[in-house]
Amino acid sequence: MTTVIKSKADAARAPQGRHSVHGATGLYLMVGAPTDDAKARGEMGGRRSWAYRYRAEAARREMGLGKFPDVSIDAARKMAAEFKVETITGHDPKAERDRRRKEAEAESRAQANKVTFKEAAEAYVAAGAPNWKGRHAVAEWIPPIRDYGFPIVGDLACDEIERSHVRDAIAKKPSTIIKLRLRARIEAILNYTGEQEWRDEGVANPAAPQFHKSRRPQEGARDRAPSATGDRRCSEDLPKAPKRR
Repeated sequence: MTTVIKSKADAARAPQGRHSVHGATGLYLMVGAPTDDAKARGEMGGRRSWAYRYRAEAARREMGLGKFPDVSIDAARKMAAEFKVETITGHDPKAERDRRRKEAEAESRAQANKVTFKEAAEAYVAAGAPNWKGRHAVAEWIPPIRDYGFPIVGDLACDEIERSHVRDAIAKKPSTIIKLRLRARIEAILNYTGEQEWRDEGVANPAAPQFHKSRRPQEGARDRAPSATGDRRCSEDLPKAPKRR
């Protein structure tokens, strides 16, 4: 037996079967078989849910719109009206909804896996410090990153850092040597994040030297560039950590 559903009360009383909804073309209330307990209470139907039926590419399709009474009859009508517009304009509403859900799920997974620059820097130091030469290596390596890097990029996800962020971090530092060291250390950390799959290795490192060329200190200047055995010691001696599984 089929019933035309006009109200919440009609939806609650409808027996087992598929029932059209008044004023909403393609919208149906689907009522399953009653359980034994439901039969004992005199009910003629079981689980209830809304479905929208339509045609797309010459084929009949059906998509669920949620359970009743969690989704009210008014809400179901509104969704059916929106989906009808999509079908009229040549779209498949179910395919569109599935696509949006997949995109949202992918974005959610990406957000869950994001690692901030500060977290990456701490992991980089923790992984490499035992192999660095010199008992003061860690104490000397961290301050420029902590004092000048973290305020600009510390809370950014590794894959969100751009060249402009790096420029801002090194722009107004007290000396050229600190600028050089800071850029090199940001570059090293971002290289490490690529190895850990926290950022796309196929994307150019925004802290790479070719993007931040600056005039070298003049001969005799107080601040000289770091020596081959100085600042590079920490980054070059740092072994690559195994990729995260």
